[in-house]
Amino acid sequence: MNVEELLDMLEETLEEGTAVPFAAAKRVVDVDRCRDIVDEVRNNLRDDFEGIKIEAGKTGEAVIAIDYSAPLTDTMMGIYPSYYQVDGVKKELIGTQFETTFAREAFPCVDEPEAKATFSLALKFDEHEGETVLANMPEDRVENGVHYFKETVRMSSYLVA
Repeated sequence: MNVEELLDMLEETLEEGTAVPFAAAKRVVDVDRCRDIVDEVRNNLRDDFEGIKIEAGKTGEAVIAIDYSAPLTDTMMGIYPSYYQVDGVKKELIGTQFETTFAREAFPCVDEPEAKATFSLALKFDEHEGETVLANMPEDRVENGVHYFKETVRMSSYLVA
């Protein structure tokens, strides 16, 4: 689902005089405010710009929840498969190339060098005996097949691995 489809869906669900519950924010958001945000996002979408600009109109804490998925591609940008052979058997590994703005192909982020953040990574994959999983930080724990890594230091998103 692209941003336009998401905005269309949100507009369809807004009914005058009602409120929209946002579970991620654990609060109810005024419908008129939702319409204002939808309009603001629509007005700031540009085909030549790989992002959106949202101005809340006031300062303070805000929560933005995004459901996002990204396919593996063979472009060697973002997150991608790479292949090699061992004893004539084709093997696959997953690599990343996030410089300069390719991190946004793997996860929603502000991937500008001056915008730094900490990252808490978790990884689940079709794991086989003898395989290794690596990230920027040491592995913290494994629960139900999910590998959790310690939180990173503040860094640019293009450095996430």
